[in-house]
Amino acid sequence: MSKHNSSTEAEKPKFDLKSLRVPQDLEPATKPAFGYVRLGKPSRRTFFRTFNVPDQSERYSLVEDVERELYLATPKLASELGSDAYPVCLVPYVTRDPTVGLWPIKTGQPGAKPNSWNESAYKIALAAREKWTRLQSNQTLSCYEAKVAIGDFEEPIFPEDEYDELIERAFDGRIIDTSGHPVIQKLLGAF
Repeated sequence: MSKHNSSTEAEKPKFDLKSLRVPQDLEPATKPAFGYVRLGKPSRRTFFRTFNVPDQSERYSLVEDVERELYLATPKLASELGSDAYPVCLVPYVTRDPTVGLWPIKTGQPGAKPNSWNESAYKIALAAREKWTRLQSNQTLSCYEAKVAIGDFEEPIFPEDEYDELIERAFDGRIIDTSGHPVIQKLLGAF
């Protein structure tokens, strides 16, 4: 009987765990569907990469309501609102989880004194095109600093949307084009 057992054991192939391991070079079976576009600066604990970074002179005007919700305003309304509207450069980014966002980096008015927070944010946005980056504020120097990932992260999956499509999705229903808009009326004290 012992001869029978030993011959069965000899015929049984050796367990090979490596043959069951999933290769690391496979393409993902699914691709993210980037429906929602987060509007705001990347959080300080999130690594991100930027793409389609516009020139800093490509400005849009934002208005913030009392709940801190951001609205895109026409240039004519922005000039009427004065300091209640401010110019920004809208920089698209993607995080590792992957979330698509639109980072409104404030830009000064032409001829205004440069702001170190805004200037450093734009420089970091440019650098983040090539490397996974995290944003950190430096209160002592009054600027943002880039923290570049030391790991070898995979290349990001960027959305296929055009720049204007990302902006449209980020500001869905939040575009101010008349002075009768409720946000403007509230800012002017009409109610």
